[in-house]
Amino acid sequence: MSILVFRDSNISCSAAATIIASQIIKKPNSVLGLSTGTAPEGVFVRLAGMTASGLLDWSDIKTFSTAEFLGFGSSNPDSCFGFLIKNLFSKVNINKSNVHSPDGTAEIPEEECRMYERRISDAGGIDLLLLCIGINGRLGFNEPAKEFTSSTHVSVFSQSAIEAHSKKFANKSEVPGGAITMGINTIMSAREIVLIANGAHKQDAVYKMLNEPVNPLVPASILQLHPSVTFVFDEAAADKL
Repeated sequence: MSILVFRDSNISCSAAATIIASQIIKKPNSVLGLSTGTAPEGVFVRLAGMTASGLLDWSDIKTFSTAEFLGFGSSNPDSCFGFLIKNLFSKVNINKSNVHSPDGTAEIPEEECRMYERRISDAGGIDLLLLCIGINGRLGFNEPAKEFTSSTHVSVFSQSAIEAHSKKFANKSEVPGGAITMGINTIMSAREIVLIANGAHKQDAVYKMLNEPVNPLVPASILQLHPSVTFVFDEAAADKL
């Protein structure tokens, strides 16, 4: 476990991007797991800049999104995949056939979950997974629960989760009722993990993740058990450590 704390979010995003860039350079056919959110967006801006400068080649990189909203297709700009297209894929030379995301419009979501796990396995597993943490300690859309989930599954949003996600939509009625998300076992199977958190609103979650006993009420606490995880924070997020 490595904990890196930087003065502000600009520097922390640059640090996380540098770790990912190093992975791409070291292994040009890496399999990356990617999350959405404000902090990852900052990381993607820097990766796109490195690519434009000729430092990175994405032609043999494969990616797997950590989650997708139920009912949302890849063409929906509000989908998780749409976020990745806008902020990363449209700005780097990645092959469309190498980009993977759960199909939120699948007729049988549970079967899509099984197929997604199979695609990750067939790709050789995830070399590096970029994560962020929710204010309630969630990873991906693994919300606080009585027990840890295992593989990719359907997560039904609680009312509090709907309230949290409503900020991303014009009104609360547009918030989906759930998502297909990588499970905890899927996340923990990644060979390397980088978790980034910025801002004072994340400091309670960051503290619980690293200082409370591992428990499913703080899903991110499971990362204490991962053999190769780097936590990247700005000072505001790390203030209670």
